[in-house]
Amino acid sequence: MTVEQVKFFKSLKAVRQRTSLLLKYPNHLQSFDVHLEKLPNVIDDIIKLIERDYKSPKDIPMHSRWRHFEAKPIAGTPNPGILEACSTRIQDLTGHWRNDLHIDEKEILRRLLDLSVVSVLLDAGAGPQWKYTAIHEGGTVYNRSEGLGIASLVWFNEGGFSSKPFQCDSNGLKNITVKGLETAFQVSSDNPLVGVEGRCKLLQNLGKVLENNPKYFGSENPRPGNLLDFLLTHKDTVKNESGHTIPLHCLWEVVVEGFSGVWPATRTKIDGISLGDVWPTKAMKLIHTKEKLSPEELKGDDENLVAFHKLSQWLTYSLLEPLALSGIHFTGTEDMTGLGMSEKIFNAK
Repeated sequence: MTVEQVKFFKSLKAVRQRTSLLLKYPNHLQSFDVHLEKLPNVIDDIIKLIERDYKSPKDIPMHSRWRHFEAKPIAGTPNPGILEACSTRIQDLTGHWRNDLHIDEKEILRRLLDLSVVSVLLDAGAGPQWKYTAIHEGGTVYNRSEGLGIASLVWFNEGGFSSKPFQCDSNGLKNITVKGLETAFQVSSDNPLVGVEGRCKLLQNLGKVLENNPKYFGSENPRPGNLLDFLLTHKDTVKNESGHTIPLHCLWEVVVEGFSGVWPATRTKIDGISLGDVWPTKAMKLIHTKEKLSPEELKGDDENLVAFHKLSQWLTYSLLEPLALSGIHFTGTEDMTGLGMSEKIFNAK
């Protein structure tokens, strides 16, 4: 595989290019049937949901980790004030930094990026039994991804990822222990959390990755939030009187190159180079064998591989939100793909 092929499969464009082939030739799929005649029903359902929850499609927020920071409890007896505050947790936190601690805007953004990264890494299936009780809210209860999001936010505020509150850095991450994580997430025999050791390992790996990539995360005090400085000084970033305009590929580079060492080494590799969330599939092999493909459809020139980059895109969305809210404009976001799947279109065989 050439350098250009590796670059292609790591790119966002590879996701649509390869999955479009699977959609175009669904008869070769091994695990799903596709019912495109159901697509109008899906569209109708989505429109109804949008009309129910939002005044306009423009009001729909990003699909990012930040939605979990706005979660409302599943149990407990919160007063109306607590329920109202759920949707403004991050705004209240940044207001505290700005007004009470007199933190400058760039450092506020670095902290939000710190929080986004560690919280996304902790967001894997919690299991059916685990719950998180928010003592600071009077005993409200959360579970699943929302619970993990609230727990990670509280631990972040307490300094669980660093030597001090409200940030995370390489030293703090490398020294995280299973016991510390269990305590922060209220894990016990009666409240088991799936994959505690794996979550701990990801955070420790992140600490090492930050130190090994000063280009993205700085050398003096390596932090995820230092990616802000990389983006603002990137050669492709344009600065004018209205602020900064940054091509999405600059942020994507940080995610797929800078953070690549965080995840296990069992990812698909070609000639020793990890491709990330890219996998072989029999369907792609059959498509290349039995269908007459155009030069564009043959791009990548590997018959078996299909790219998804799901977790990387989830992380990217979760970084884009605070960056965009700070006034930074990104171009090329149309290359991002949705991370959900409708059962009305896809049925498992």
